[in-house]
Formats: sequence, structure tokens, C-alpha cells
Amino acid sequence: MLSFPRRRHRTVAHLTTVDLSLRYLLGAQLEGSLAEGDEVIGISADGPHVAWLDERGVRHVALASSSRGWGLRADLRAARELWDVLRRERPDVLHTHNPKPGIYGRIVGRLAGVPCVVNTVHGLYATEDDPAAKRAVVYGLEAVASRFSHAELVQNPEDLELLTRWRISPPARTTLLGNGVDLDRFRPPDEAERSTARLALGIEDDRPVVGFVGRLVAEKGLPELLEAHRSAGGAFELVVVGPDDPEKADALDRQLVEDATAAGVRFLGHRDDVDELYRAFDILCLPSHREGFPRSAMEGAATGLPLVLTDIRGCRQVVDHESNGLLVPVLSPGQLADALLRLAKDPELCASWGARSRAKAEAEFDERRVVERVLDSYERAAVVRGRRHDRAQRALDLAVAGVGLVVLAPVLAATAFAVRRRLGSPVLFTQERPGRHGRPFQIRKFRTMTDERDADGNLLPDEIRLGRFGTVMRATSLDELPELWNVLRGEMSLVGPRPLLMEYLERYSAEQARRHEVRPGITGLAQVSGRNTQTWDERFADDVWYVDHRSVRLDLAIIAETVLAVLRREDVAEEGHVTRAPFQGNDA
Repeated sequence: MLSFPRRRHRTVAHLTTVDLSLRYLLGAQLEGSLAEGDEVIGISADGPHVAWLDERGVRHVALASSSRGWGLRADLRAARELWDVLRRERPDVLHTHNPKPGIYGRIVGRLAGVPCVVNTVHGLYATEDDPAAKRAVVYGLEAVASRFSHAELVQNPEDLELLTRWRISPPARTTLLGNGVDLDRFRPPDEAERSTARLALGIEDDRPVVGFVGRLVAEKGLPELLEAHRSAGGAFELVVVGPDDPEKADALDRQLVEDATAAGVRFLGHRDDVDELYRAFDILCLPSHREGFPRSAMEGAATGLPLVLTDIRGCRQVVDHESNGLLVPVLSPGQLADALLRLAKDPELCASWGARSRAKAEAEFDERRVVERVLDSYERAAVVRGRRHDRAQRALDLAVAGVGLVVLAPVLAATAFAVRRRLGSPVLFTQERPGRHGRPFQIRKFRTMTDERDADGNLLPDEIRLGRFGTVMRATSLDELPELWNVLRGEMSLVGPRPLLMEYLERYSAEQARRHEVRPGITGLAQVSGRNTQTWDERFADDVWYVDHRSVRLDLAIIAETVLAVLRREDVAEEGHVTRAPFQGNDA
């Protein structure tokens, strides 16, 4: 994947269902954006993890209607809330995370005018093994929503193959993201760390321990795991780590939990020290029915544990069967028990496969690479979007400038005659100005000033040389009409930052200089935001904002505002100047 130079002062908003996802699934990505100098916003339902976000400088915005469960009314309310948030916050990037926020978030984000909408597919809620009706609904929604994003990041290669093969997601905008964990936090323990972790749980060093980390729902395969533990007759300890999920229809039955507890299964609930708990395990087991790319399995691999997982998408990406673990069929407690017993009775096999798990994690599951891919995707989407705008803008420029020069020929001729009569020759004022990337070109305008000089041959002040005729020319913008020729030649556009003086180039800050990433324009955002009455800082901020948010829709809006401003003759000059005071640099 290509790497792109990073832009500063960007606002990145991540949309998820609940705040837990912002912390545990996306924490590294949030901190990666913060490290790049971005302002980061987390959008989700309110919850106990908001304090963690605040401590790290992530501003949280709550969606009251956001929930895990599917409900049309609640989801429509959440979409409306999101619209209000996006129109208020105006993020530069909206990063959505499926399933639900990935559907309505992409659509609302694009309609709300967010310049860059990126979505991560954490795992399609239908695979090719599901019923046709379910696949039709899931793939249909995904196909619609993906047309509203600028980039699709897919964690699982099996999902990527399906999405692109059936063109559910636009192939040109869809790339493999992968998934990863903190390899420094999750690492193989030494003997002392292993003994300490087991002592904290009250488990003897020579006792085999099978660990499970995940939500307490049937979809994670817990009923089968508890049955496998029961049928194994106490051959290993079973430690279950994870929160209850009462909103889910398949939340774990309380009686099942009570019976398992009585049989010696340890339910530890939600824990923030899960990295230390892994050190007490000999085997990690995750017998899920559906996964995108299981995080706990990657954490177990990074800790150097052999894995027993179900043979499903996501799990197949973490386990190489008979190399660093075993894959068993879904809903098969008997085969699950056999696999766990095989490893529990063979410490040397556990050690060998655990070492291979760690090697696989180092090669494939480093979250730093994932964060880099995410940040690059923002830049890639901005570059692609900018190129599309450039092509569309150039077509608009050629059409308007070509037709304008023909239709306005009588006006151009009459204006040239008036300038010649009032101000003399030459009729046109030409001057070298910086174009795109600072390349110089000759701008052409009608003259608005005389060449009057004092007794020493020095030009008189601008306000004297401008006169009534020049003032009218500038107020009506008739002096700008010859710039249509610059537009036709490709040196300028109808809309863009105004081309200033060549000597200003060395006075810009690095951020201000970004105004030259696009063609200069006859009019621009700064011109319809106050023309010459803005401060230089305000003007340059508008120019850079335009560079990052440019679109044909924005161009048309600026052109319409320009026509109104010219008709009203508003903000033509800064107080005390015929146009505005020169830019002396940021220190000045």
C-alpha cells in the first residue's frame, strides 16, 4: 500500500454502537490519530468507558438512540441524531464501523457533506453458508451503503473476496485492512509471571488451564464449551472472562452459569487486566458460531498460547490447523472436548504450538501496521477524492469559460473600450502570480488604475490612481473577466484560492502554503466569506479548508454566493485601503 504525507489539524470522528468498542476495538486507532495531531471524536451510546476516552483526549459525543439491538424506529432516531452531530461538528473524516453504524453512518455522513467517509467491515453478518434470505438483506444493505463511502477497509480476507467477487462493494475503493493487537502488552510470560497469575486465581502450576475471553452469549459457543468441560470430567480448569450482554437475544442463560460455577468453572466477568490473565492459561478456546476477526484469539496467539477455535471465517485466519492450534466444527461439544483434552494432556505440544502462535502474531497481527493502514486510507481517500474533483472541476471550467468568453464578448469589448478611453493603454493589466504548486503564470485583468506619478516620478498612492471608474470596475468585478482566458488555459479555475503575489510564497506557514495544492480561482471561499474584510489568517484558513473539502457542490455554492456578493457590492475593500493591506508574514 502506498504511503501518503499526513495532513495536520484534521478532525476524525469514529462512529460505533457503544463506547466499549471505541476503547477496546479502536483504542489504538484513536491514539494513532491523536499522535498525528488530529482532533478525535468518538460517537456512540454513552457508557462507562467515556472517562477512558476523555483521559486520552478523545472527545465523546453521545447518541441517545444508539443500541446493539435492531429496531427501525431507534435506528432512524440514531441516524437523525448523527445528522445533527455531523452538521454541528463538521469532521473532516467520518470512520464508521459496521454493522448498524456502518449502514446508516455512511449514508448520513455523505449526505451531511463529510469530505471523507471511511468504513471498516469488521465481519459481514452473513456468510455464504447462511440462508439466501439473510444474505440478500445483508449484502443488499452493504451494497447500498458502500456506494456512499470513499474507502472500504475489510478486516477479513474471506469477506474481501466475497465483497469484490460479487461487486457488493466497489473494488476500486475496497482494500484489506487486517487486524492486530498490542504485541508488547500481549507477550509470552516467563515462569515467574505465569506462577504469579495462577496464584492470583488460586490454581496450581501443574494444573492445565483453558481460558475463554469474550461476551457471555450463546453465539460465542459458551454452551458447547461448558458441555465440553463437563464431559472432560475435570481434566482441566476452565476460566471464563467477559461481560454479560443482556441486550442480546442469545444472552447466556443464568441457570447454565450457576450450574457451571457449581462444577468448578470460574466466571471472572469483565476485566481490564486481561493481558495478565492470559499468562495463567495453557490453552485459549473460542468456539464461536460467527466471527469477523476475533481479537481474543489474536491476543492468545500473541501471548504464546495454542488455540482451539471453530472452523469459521475469522478463526481460520488466526489458526493454522495442526500448526499453532486446532479447528473444530461449530456446535460440536464432543469434538471440542477431544481437542482440548489432546492439548491439556501434552504440555510439550502446547509449548511447541504456542511458540508458533507467537511467531504468527508477530508476522500478521501487529496493530501498529493496522493503524498505519487506517491513517493511510484517510490520505488515500482524500487524494482520490481530490483527483475526481479536479476532473469534474476542469470540465466545468472549460464549459463555463468557453461559453462565457463567447457570450460575454460584447461586454468584454465594451469594457475594453471604456478602459482605453478612461485610462489609456494598455487595456489589460498583466502580472506574474503563483499558480498550482506555486508555479508562476501571467494573470490577465482589465486595468483599474492610472499611471499618475508625483514630481519625482513615483507612482501616486493607490487610492488616488484608482478613481471612480476603477472603483466601479472592482465593485462589479468587471476587471476580473479576462481571467476566463486563464481558466481556459488551465492556469486558473472558476473556484479556488485567489492568486496573490509571488513574494508572499516565502511568507506562508507550511499550513498556509497548502492553499497552492489546487489551482487558484477567480473566486473562492474566502471571497464569499468577506472578500477583503477578512484578516489574512481568516482568509488563509478558508483557503486551506476549501482544499480539504472541495467538491463540485461546494464550487457551485461559492459561484452562486459570488454572484450575490457582486450584485450587493459588499466587502470590496478593507477599511483604510482600496483593497487590503499587504501580507507581511506571520511574525508581522
